[in-house]
Amino acid sequence: MTNLYTVAKHTFALRNKSSNSLYKRMENYLPFEDDNKSGSEQIFVLSIVCSLSIDFDSFRPLLKETKKETDFTELNVYKNEQNDYLFSIHIGKNNSYTGRLFVSSCFRRAELQLNGSEQEQYTTFNYAVMLTYLLATIQKDTLLMHASVISNGGNGYLFMGKSGTGKTTHSSLWRQYVPDTQLINDDNPVVRIIDGQATVFGSPWSGKTPCYRNVSAPIGGFIRLRQAKENHISHQNSIESYASLFASSSGIPWDTQLAEGKNCTLQKLISQVSCWLLDCLPNKAAALLCAETVK
Repeated sequence: MTNLYTVAKHTFALRNKSSNSLYKRMENYLPFEDDNKSGSEQIFVLSIVCSLSIDFDSFRPLLKETKKETDFTELNVYKNEQNDYLFSIHIGKNNSYTGRLFVSSCFRRAELQLNGSEQEQYTTFNYAVMLTYLLATIQKDTLLMHASVISNGGNGYLFMGKSGTGKTTHSSLWRQYVPDTQLINDDNPVVRIIDGQATVFGSPWSGKTPCYRNVSAPIGGFIRLRQAKENHISHQNSIESYASLFASSSGIPWDTQLAEGKNCTLQKLISQVSCWLLDCLPNKAAALLCAETVK
């Protein structure tokens, strides 16, 4: 079974070659299904397989990354002389891998082998799709952001910051106190520059808040949140804006070309969209101050 999906106007295919029941759990992907009547080019095809059709001995270790604050625990990165990638994904407390992801050097073909419990497999599957999407689009003026994003007055506003700074709370305050506010995505929106216009899109990936909306809006502003004892907002200069966006966007730092793709997109974004620093309390006044300023 092969299904097509379009996220931020990038179309990709998911092909199930194994006997698992992943597609029964894919409610978050349903709004992004594509019947391909437009004949859009597929940026990649990811196949779920019983075993990878690769030579494991040809891959050498490249990177080990650990993230303790999320369900995703560890990522081991390998590469061969043909510049193909192999990722070993470890979710939760599983001592063995929960997924092995092969991605070809052109990022157009990928294979995913799953292991572990049903929940671990689905979490791994979601991460693998996101990772393949990131690899295939990062040189196409596209960024996966770690942010909560709302729409208001026809524009999208992204709230950024470290985990625990109140991004979800601030989005909720806007929805409660700023009329005409809707949530687009609460964790992993996609930002893309199309025809010179910086636009934010909903995605199938939204963290702990189930918000999977296939909608988009021109970006009205980026707002970095910082907890404080009183509310204050200030405009960030170019260097500060770059630092804020860099920290809140996914990247591939171990690959020079892909890192440069992210850098080029960030420079385009800060040249056309304002970035703000909001020192705030989790209250109505903070939301109103932010809305009155950035709008």
